[in-house]
Amino acid sequence: MIKKIKNKIAILIILAFLPIYGCAEVIIGSAAAGTGVYTYFKGEVKRSYYKKSDQCVAASNQVLKELNVRTFEPIQETAKTILKAERTNKSIITVTITKQKLNLTEISIRSGVIGIWDKQLSELIHDSIAEKLQ
Repeated sequence: MIKKIKNKIAILIILAFLPIYGCAEVIIGSAAAGTGVYTYFKGEVKRSYYKKSDQCVAASNQVLKELNVRTFEPIQETAKTILKAERTNKSIITVTITKQKLNLTEISIRSGVIGIWDKQLSELIHDSIAEKLQ
């Protein structure tokens, strides 16, 4: 019950800020089914997870390995980890994991090439990460 209320509040907050950001497209998954809320802006599909950042990094790495893509060395910053991978068609997948709070982490995924972003693949990767984090 509390999770449903939190999801509804998150949806209302996003909808309240849409007029400010005008060109942001919001993708709202079935909150009741627990798929979460995504935002799509400038080729990136973002979602926040109530998990520690190291758990999100591990889940993201595992999903990339399961996709059988060529991965590069992760880039570590203070509160951010960037994972990059290359698909067989030479398009790049970038997963940016940003620690927001102790148990709140934002994951941003961009896949495809400039101007032709693959939103469906990014959503699929998010769904796989969410599954690993359950």
